[in-house]
Amino acid sequence: QSSYFSQTKENTDEIIKDKLRFYTKCLKQLASTSNIKEKFQHEPLKSDLMNKPWCLAYRIIENNETIFEIVKPTDVYLNDDHQSVIDLQPLCAPDELDIIKLYEIFGAQWLSETVKRTLIHTGQIFTTERSKQLSELIDYRLDMLFVNKRGDYLENIDEKRLDLLRKNLFVYESEGIQCEITFQDRTIKLDKSTNCSSCVLEYDKNQVNLYIHKDLPTLDYIDIVSELTRFVHRKPLETLVHSISDKLSSPLETLKRRGIPVDRLLKNKQPLKLLLRKENILQDFDSHYQQSIEKASDGFLQSLKDFLTPSIENYSSNIKRNCIDDFGKHQNLNKIDLNQITQTSRSYSQNEFQHSEYSRRENNNLCEYIPS
Repeated sequence: QSSYFSQTKENTDEIIKDKLRFYTKCLKQLASTSNIKEKFQHEPLKSDLMNKPWCLAYRIIENNETIFEIVKPTDVYLNDDHQSVIDLQPLCAPDELDIIKLYEIFGAQWLSETVKRTLIHTGQIFTTERSKQLSELIDYRLDMLFVNKRGDYLENIDEKRLDLLRKNLFVYESEGIQCEITFQDRTIKLDKSTNCSSCVLEYDKNQVNLYIHKDLPTLDYIDIVSELTRFVHRKPLETLVHSISDKLSSPLETLKRRGIPVDRLLKNKQPLKLLLRKENILQDFDSHYQQSIEKASDGFLQSLKDFLTPSIENYSSNIKRNCIDDFGKHQNLNKIDLNQITQTSRSYSQNEFQHSEYSRRENNNLCEYIPS
């Protein structure tokens, strides 16, 4: 393989790409061999396939550029954690299901099984209304999260931890969640921009604390259930996380339609305290605010009463009109004014004229004539 993929003048980039496609095709043909594990059990072929480089693997480097190498199976990782592939840049098998199964037969490991992820909360912690509601929700539905439809515990459930979760669970909001990844004997602390998780569960022998990131606009129930499942389940499965998340976040009526016996599983539970809190909001006000509310209520009722009660008001007014006997004298005055204007006006042929300033005081009255 080293000579096949070596960088020479003959092996241009296009030729290398063609060789990669051909080599991948050969690996797929090898993977399609029936009973391959039994056929390659004989020495020295078995040792050669496990300890010598023949596996095509890819590594993602900066700017999403991909490079390839030919390595032995134990140096290849099977990608089941895309975020770790970006953060750690391991050598991964081609994205072909047949080749992945082939590499696994000869010693390749799943990436998630080789990466240790450590989450811790950072900064100050707060008890908020949202954290209280989440704590009450988990406590209320806990009896149906880790059981089947018959009410029996799922396999690999640690009942002691589940009991600790039931009795001493506290939920807080935290300023931050820090993530550290240990891989191949080296530990990487992810920066704050990496969305590693929205919550973290920390515990000791006496209590369990669940911290959720305060800047999240909505709760991520997948992350929450992942932390709870890792705590109580010895071998957590991804499918298990999704089914439990559905039980925690879906309305009870929806769960009933899906065949989950909600009433039987939660028969010993009291209704959520959240509902009671909403009904008793007025009882939490002190006397000062209660008096203010009573005064406002009295004023509102009085205003409403005044509005609904019909009222009659009497208005009276006196109008005095002085009738005018004759409009004729005003008409005569208007004619005199018009004659003065026409007599003193200049002719059209006159180029210049002098006009003295003139002012007149007038009183204009609006009158009404009512015949007798």
